[in-house]
Amino acid sequence: MAWNPRFDALTPRSNRYNVHQSTFLLSVAAAAVLESAVMYPPEVIKTRLMVSASEDTRLVGSFVDSARSSVARYGWRDLYRGYTLSTALHIPTQLLYMSSYNYCNDRLQQSGAMSPFWSPLAAGAAAEVASMFLWLPSDVITQRIMVQPRPTAYEGG
Repeated sequence: MAWNPRFDALTPRSNRYNVHQSTFLLSVAAAAVLESAVMYPPEVIKTRLMVSASEDTRLVGSFVDSARSSVARYGWRDLYRGYTLSTALHIPTQLLYMSSYNYCNDRLQQSGAMSPFWSPLAAGAAAEVASMFLWLPSDVITQRIMVQPRPTAYEGG
């Protein structure tokens, strides 16, 4: 595949393994999906515990007890409530973060303005600021979905 100048800034210039831009972007997206799949259920329980601490109806017990009671009452799917939307919003954020990080790190190392130790740290800080504008609104949306009232199972009658 021919060189594409639009994606040149997205991949690191110090590309030791000669990874193509599309492969790099797909690997970032896959990492975002896997990270979300693993970390979303604990995030749901943590968010619900924080909200319940400020309400009269406190979740009783530890993190594990809260997870067990939630699964017993609503099922496993409840721990992934809003997961699809969260992942759909998380992928562009991760792409922006990694692209910004690589761009900033390459520019700092080329300019020689910083030592090789400090340039990745500064690039990470700049990438975090850039991705924050996508991450923060998406995080608020998904947390509101996590704590919405859930319908209880029909018990007959």
